[in-house]
Amino acid sequence: MSNRSTQPKLLIIDPTQFGYHSDTYYYCKHLRNDFNISYFGFDENKKIITLDQITLIFIKKKKDRILREFRFIAKAFRLIRKGNFDFVHVNYFKGSSAFHLCVANSKMLVDVRSASILTQKWKRTIYDYILKTEVGLFQNIGVISSGLAKRLSLPGRHIVTPLGSDIFSHTSKPKNVIKLLYVGTFYNRNLHETILGFKKFYDAYSHQIQISYTIVGDGPSNELQNLRALVEKLGLASHIHLTGRVPQDKLKPFFDSHNIGISYVPMTDYYNFQPPTKTYEYLLSGMPVIATMTHENSCIIDKKNGVLIQDTPTGVFHGMQDIYDRLYQFDSEQIRHQSQAYAWEKIVKRLSDHYKKLLAK
Repeated sequence: MSNRSTQPKLLIIDPTQFGYHSDTYYYCKHLRNDFNISYFGFDENKKIITLDQITLIFIKKKKDRILREFRFIAKAFRLIRKGNFDFVHVNYFKGSSAFHLCVANSKMLVDVRSASILTQKWKRTIYDYILKTEVGLFQNIGVISSGLAKRLSLPGRHIVTPLGSDIFSHTSKPKNVIKLLYVGTFYNRNLHETILGFKKFYDAYSHQIQISYTIVGDGPSNELQNLRALVEKLGLASHIHLTGRVPQDKLKPFFDSHNIGISYVPMTDYYNFQPPTKTYEYLLSGMPVIATMTHENSCIIDKKNGVLIQDTPTGVFHGMQDIYDRLYQFDSEQIRHQSQAYAWEKIVKRLSDHYKKLLAK
């Protein structure tokens, strides 16, 4: 481990409470031996997650949106001015271009993790225009995928800072049961369609093999309650389990005990170039994946590690059929080995090398 007093000082700014945005959590986890890291984000009244060697700085999240955004930027300004940081990493949010007023452009990188996923097209258009305009002011730009960079017409000087996963599970997955797993947000994901597809599959195959489906996560509205009501209505409460939100550090048992991952992302233009975290998590845990046929999923999923489907209940049903028919062909160790390039440790190593190169200039 490096001597922290001699490490470059890195400030990561992300409005999300620490530990609840996987990207910056794993940046911190795998950069901490190369950099002296401080993380600044909101206290969103969630359970506090910590990480050794990471200095956490919070500001309470107030209800008034405009006021809380102003307070967040103002406190970040003060931190930057007083902290004598060697480099500042900004997880893009509206207004983050203001940091140009207090940080040399060469000492800062803006990281674009998503375009707008709002359901109204006009709102997406406005948000993406603001994002593109603000990001264009930065000298150093990171973006989650080359497809998203192209869609947003980001400057050619960007680097790709891809999505990845830690390895949650090293177990070999069972071949005598169907234990499906979804982990992620419920927001705008149409997960009821996976339940309807599961119902059709359960009715057709439950006499041949034991079948269950675990859904881990929550949404900002009433998604969890609505899905639970649907499960009850379909009479599947004994076979579909909705756990609610589970912290990252408590997910391992789910990846150990389930053998098929569900990566269900609606096939829209705004999700098409958005790599789903869950796809990488399942693969690096040795699980074949049933994934909707977005551009990013199509770059990852093939016959050896899963199946691509349409974003409909019928598509889900056919995907489950396909996996069931080929269940004995999937090899957990082979899936895990072929997915090593998506491990956070390797991805963040490249980011660390990039930061060291920028600091050397």
